[in-house]
This record gives sequence, C-alpha cells and structure tokens, in this order.
Amino acid sequence: MTLPDTMDKENTTETRKLKVMGLTLRACIKQALRRHGLTCGMKACGELLHSAPSTVMMCLLPDSRHNVSVHINQTLIEAFCRENNILTIHVKDDSKLQMLLHKLSDGRHGSRINGKSDDSSCLLIQVPKRGPSKEDQLLCQYFEEMLKQTYPLPHLTLPD
Repeated sequence: MTLPDTMDKENTTETRKLKVMGLTLRACIKQALRRHGLTCGMKACGELLHSAPSTVMMCLLPDSRHNVSVHINQTLIEAFCRENNILTIHVKDDSKLQMLLHKLSDGRHGSRINGKSDDSSCLLIQVPKRGPSKEDQLLCQYFEEMLKQTYPLPHLTLPD
C-alpha cells in the first residue's frame, strides 16, 4: 500500500463522517425548531447571546466571505461564542441552510423560529430543557474531537 492509497482511504472516511455530521446537523435544527429553541438572524442571535449566553448550545455560521459586513459580524459572534464555550459550526452552503429554513418555516412552523426565518446569517440552537438529544451529543462530541486536532475545523454541508 502506497501513501496515496492510504490518503485516499482517510479522505473517504473523513468525507463519510462529514456527510453523517451534515445529516446530524439537519436533525439538530429540526429538533430545535420543534422545541422552540432555534433563533435565526444576526440581530436576534446577538440579542440572545447578550442576554442569555448560557442558554445557547451551538452557533451555526454559514460561509459569508462574499458579504464583508456579515462576515465581520459573524467573526465577532464567533469570538463571543468561543469566549462563552458555545460550540461554533461553520456551514459551507448558505443556500442549503436557507432552503432548509424556508421548508421548516412554512405555515405550521413559522411561529416557532425566534427572529427572522429568512435571515440565515447566524443560527443559534438553544440548550434543550430536557437535555441534549442523541444527535446534539453526537455533533458536539465530533467537534470537540476536531478541536483537539491541529488543523482547522471542517465546514459542514447540509444534505439536499
């Protein structure tokens, strides 16, 4: 077995893990919505982080390099989250996150989203009152393991 063969297997394993984590992230978002624990939008998220940071379990930040002002705000929110031990997850594709929020914010669920459901620049998932779900724990554990490594944290891709 040569080095490139080994690297291909490692990359395939990591790719599979990232796909599983993308599915897990989608499940976490849906669960947060059902329990009224999903906050969307930069303003609403900033207000929640300011008033009750201990109630936030994770912060989702989609890639925003194309919009400088959003990117700067996200950088500040990420720093605040790290300072308050809030898991920060970067999401690759803003359009998939926006599409998921649009599907979830239809007539039945729209009132369950705190903030603006059409603003996916920042999402907060609050700590469940009954404790984290299996998916919440899996996602948190994965990113805690990744933090111990030396390379940057991966950006998750939500499934279609």
